[in-house]
Amino acid sequence: MSIRILIRSAAALSFAALIAGCSSGAPANPAQPASHVRSDDCVAEPSRCRYEAGEREFAEQEAKRLNRESARKLRRSSWW
Repeated sequence: MSIRILIRSAAALSFAALIAGCSSGAPANPAQPASHVRSDDCVAEPSRCRYEAGEREFAEQEAKRLNRESARKLRRSSWW
């Protein structure tokens, strides 16, 4: 196969994945932001979706740590 065909195929697949990823997160009600859409589990049993004491702070700190770690990895792997 020529390199040109491989590049075109990769570009087409990347575009398809981008479109599929962007279209899957639409809220059920367009007037309501996606952040307010709850899963069926939360609607059926709201107590399952509440944080217990200290869980929210832990989750936020862990998310910050993971974001910093990912940013560091991206900077290290950057080739330009």
